[in-house]
Amino acid sequence: MSATEQVQTLTGLRHLRLAFGLLLGAGLFAFLVHRFRLTAVLAPLHTLGWSGLALLVVSQLALIILAAVAWRFLSASRAEDGFWRFIWGRLIRDSASQVLPFVQLGGIVAGVRAMTLSGFESGFAMASTMVDLAIEFVSELVYAALGLALLRSLRPEQPFFTALSGLLLMLAVLAGGFVIALARGTHWLAGFFEQFSAAFGHKLRVMAHAMHAIRARPRSLLAAFAVHLLAWVLTGLQTWLVLWLIGVRVSVSAALIIDSLAFSIRSLAFMVPGGLGV
Repeated sequence: MSATEQVQTLTGLRHLRLAFGLLLGAGLFAFLVHRFRLTAVLAPLHTLGWSGLALLVVSQLALIILAAVAWRFLSASRAEDGFWRFIWGRLIRDSASQVLPFVQLGGIVAGVRAMTLSGFESGFAMASTMVDLAIEFVSELVYAALGLALLRSLRPEQPFFTALSGLLLMLAVLAGGFVIALARGTHWLAGFFEQFSAAFGHKLRVMAHAMHAIRARPRSLLAAFAVHLLAWVLTGLQTWLVLWLIGVRVSVSAALIIDSLAFSIRSLAFMVPGGLGV
């Protein structure tokens, strides 16, 4: 078999796997609709209405753009066309994280690939993504602490306050380990992998240098943190909006508590695809 025929065979197998996956997904969707009935599936959409759905879509796009703004602060370049590439990369990262199976790592890889294809150097694409993830995680912890404080002030008698505090502490430990690994472990990993693969070790070394350049601009890091924290608070307001649109009247404080603590619990269950069921 010639090289051309081998490529054609591999391409055909990929297409078959894709078709099988699509059929499997369509079959599962049809089963769920049949199991829970179409009226139950469409009931939330009917309650929201098309205007409510459009409002939620616009608000979600605004949050994604805000996250892209935070990501852009990590870049030393301020080219006018660069901002749209950050929006594109964030859209790819978030959407892939939601739809790809298993862990959210697929979304991160897809976001890095999108940034590289849009013209950014691979080292900066990887480094800025990892630093952006770390900043977003830390800002989420502050947001969760805000929700926990609101819960304590509104319902001090809640018995699970101690458990939630322990959860927040666990997340803080994870965040601290992640930040330390990014700050000190990248160069070590590059040196380690260079012993086995010079090409891969070189990529890690380039990423480590790009990460060092990003960390050398503390004001940019602080600005990215502030924007991410703002985005988290607006996410809580979006939760309030969703509840209001479906006829559930809660206070803004209650919505912030629900949203912040729910995201915290999902963060510990990062291995669950999309946090489904968590």
